[in-house]
Amino acid sequence: MQNTVGVAASSGSDVDGDGDIDLLLGSSGNYAYVYENNGAGSFTQGASLPIQTNNNIYEDLALADIDADGDPDLIWGQSSDAVYSWLNDGAGNFSQKTQLMTTAGHTDVLISAESIITASAAQSLIDFSSLNLSVGDRVTISVPGGTNVAAVLDSNGLATLLSSLGNDLAAQSSLFSTASNSGGVLTVSGLSDGLAMPTLSVSLEAGVDTTRFDFNGKNLEEGDQIVVNVSGGTDVQGTLDSNGLDHLLGTLATQLQAQGSLFSNAFVNNGVLGLTGLTDGSAITTVTVSLNTASMPIENTNVSNYSNATTTLGNVDQAIEDVSRMRAKYGATFNQLFAAINNLTTVSANTSSSRSEIEDADYAKESSNLASAQIRNQGAKAMLAQANTDQQLTLSLLEDWL
Repeated sequence: MQNTVGVAASSGSDVDGDGDIDLLLGSSGNYAYVYENNGAGSFTQGASLPIQTNNNIYEDLALADIDADGDPDLIWGQSSDAVYSWLNDGAGNFSQKTQLMTTAGHTDVLISAESIITASAAQSLIDFSSLNLSVGDRVTISVPGGTNVAAVLDSNGLATLLSSLGNDLAAQSSLFSTASNSGGVLTVSGLSDGLAMPTLSVSLEAGVDTTRFDFNGKNLEEGDQIVVNVSGGTDVQGTLDSNGLDHLLGTLATQLQAQGSLFSNAFVNNGVLGLTGLTDGSAITTVTVSLNTASMPIENTNVSNYSNATTTLGNVDQAIEDVSRMRAKYGATFNQLFAAINNLTTVSANTSSSRSEIEDADYAKESSNLASAQIRNQGAKAMLAQANTDQQLTLSLLEDWL
């Protein structure tokens, strides 16, 4: 090693970031020399830094990461002066000579950076407050050089989720000192030695997937079959009957929800079948639906040979039967409607008749009743007059006899 002019102080650290220990030597000539290690124990002189200020000679030097960028910086103390620093760019190049503090007397021996300055812990703030997370969403924080942490948002809310993530991060005590959350912001602090903390990255996965199948407008008829194909699970199927579409979908939903390892819920709403994935944030399994109609298609016919012609005639016969069946079904429905109309017409007529009897008087009947009442009254009068005449005649005969 050259140009040291008598080594007065030394310190070792990886100043050029190549993974091996380099040397920093302070000479009595008031210069500090950087000797870079080639990894095999051989050193080559690099930067030479003047460490004399105001004609005061330095008394000691040390290496420490005072700017928390992950590489060691140079600190030295002057006699009867102050403490200074040179910042390392990570490749062994030093710049920005800065006075850190003044001293009242000699700056005796600088044991380490903590002897003159307290390095502040690095912090990482991750704001989740505006991400509109939903229950079931998964949050994963990648930790270079450490263990990735993940949690799923549940009904307890965002604060509980961040507390869980923070606890898992703080448990990695070789990388982080503390972790806390407030107002949807997760704050992670590095170690108190001021070393740069790992760069954290966050990934979000949509939580509970929901798949919906709308059967409205499919013109399904009785006898049509719905088949739900479940990847990694059990396929379910059912046939539409007179109970209607929602009844069939309800049966399918019950069978699907029973597959609890794939779905957390299955529901039916006005012809729509809905499936909800698991609440652990895993993607919902692939589900497809196929429809098998009761009638045979006759759009594409082929009569090029006997076999195809026979099949085609069978399809046509089946189509005719389907049409006849539907005509019978619709005819029965029309008859029911006509019967209901006739019944309502009869009820209406009877109601009108009753109302007429209640509100309208029968003139002929009332006239007959009046004449009858008059005859009875006149007869009563005649009988009374006759009775009075008989009494008078009896009195007259008695008078004459006496």
